[in-house]
Amino acid sequence: MKSVYRWNGYDGRDGVITGVFVATEQEIDRAIGKDACLGEVLGKHSEVSLEIRKEDFEILAASEEVAAFVEEYGPFGFDPLAYVACETCGENLETDDDWAAGFHPGCVTPLEEYDDE
Repeated sequence: MKSVYRWNGYDGRDGVITGVFVATEQEIDRAIGKDACLGEVLGKHSEVSLEIRKEDFEILAASEEVAAFVEEYGPFGFDPLAYVACETCGENLETDDDWAAGFHPGCVTPLEEYDDE
């Protein structure tokens, strides 16, 4: 079930980055421990990258109606799930397949190529 979450990411020196967005508990769980590369969100040359931690999330509403409203008019602030980085190249993952693997398909050499040698 989709819920409305608030995320408060602290970068350790420049401030707190917040967002209100819709996600499922499974989406939150699979993002835990990954890096979110937010870019220069705290000013020029800030280049913020944060580890996504479970304690940074708070459920604001566990209602499908509220989640539908936020999906229609939001997200508000930053959705860290949209900024999860590829484990190989560091670029943001964009598709569900990338998410499941943890990296872009082009960033690694498939094992089948090594089997032929």
